[in-house]
Amino acid sequence: CIPRALKVAWMLELPQLSTTMSPALSMAGLTVRTAKSHESIVRRVKEMLVEMTAARPEFAKTSLPAGLALAITDLATRDKWRHATRARNMGALTGALQLLPLYTDLPTGLNLMAAPQWRNALRAAEREAHTESPRTPQAALTSEVMQAMETADAATKALLTLAWVTTARLGDVAQRDHNQARVADA
Repeated sequence: CIPRALKVAWMLELPQLSTTMSPALSMAGLTVRTAKSHESIVRRVKEMLVEMTAARPEFAKTSLPAGLALAITDLATRDKWRHATRARNMGALTGALQLLPLYTDLPTGLNLMAAPQWRNALRAAEREAHTESPRTPQAALTSEVMQAMETADAATKALLTLAWVTTARLGDVAQRDHNQARVADA
């Protein structure tokens, strides 16, 4: 539950989240990726709240759920997020604030879903996400890949080759643990 007295100013004083994989985070079933997404969205929202408060000092007195919804909306506009990205980041922020005791020395977390302003904003973002069509990237042509290979350094060539051979996206290949990759003789 969020006390009515909790304002945007509280978020500005929130310490940085510690995402080192502590036993508490592991026991809560959080992956490193989830912990990093929580840390990232909290940091970005705090930065946006600082900007918004600098432009309008009275903004610090806005209720926390309404202020967070406005900050997410401003981030989405500034960074040209799709609706699905906005909904995902709102979900990550909801989870991060609910799990504050795992990341900070604060005794309790905040349940943003208990606040009607936040709940309605999240539902609207999810509704809008369902209405937009997904982006389908165009596949690279063989000639484009070969041209890129001619000018690439060795590491980039290896990345392109592995992505091309496995028909994977570059980001997926780059994020793989390469110590687990095995090449079998044919």
